[in-house]
Amino acid sequence: MRTGKESSLRTRLLGLKSSQGLRSVQLTSATLGEGKTMTAFDLVLCCARLQEMSILVVDADIRGKGLTHTLELLPSPGLAEILCGQAEPEKAILAASIPSLYVLPSGESDVAPPELFARSALAEVHELVP
Repeated sequence: MRTGKESSLRTRLLGLKSSQGLRSVQLTSATLGEGKTMTAFDLVLCCARLQEMSILVVDADIRGKGLTHTLELLPSPGLAEILCGQAEPEKAILAASIPSLYVLPSGESDVAPPELFARSALAEVHELVP
């Protein structure tokens, strides 16, 4: 695990949380292989070590399942099933072995990701963020 950049980013995010009420962070890119999964994974671990806040990490990579694979999660209902109305968020969120860290795996769906993310259930997922 890298710590320098993630610790610095964590400090900045905590400052924004305090001053502006920041509740969520999204790491995105249009290109494969830029390090989104590992950056998210390292940042989540860095923040979880503080144990002063609950963290929900959402694997929104429905096709690649980057975080789901990195965390070696067994197949289970996840974001895709929530967006399709096939699972309740409370049933799909998993407690990690690290206290205060929770994971919403990507899940499985036959519906194309752009169509999934256009659904109103996405707002319901946002409400889960502490």
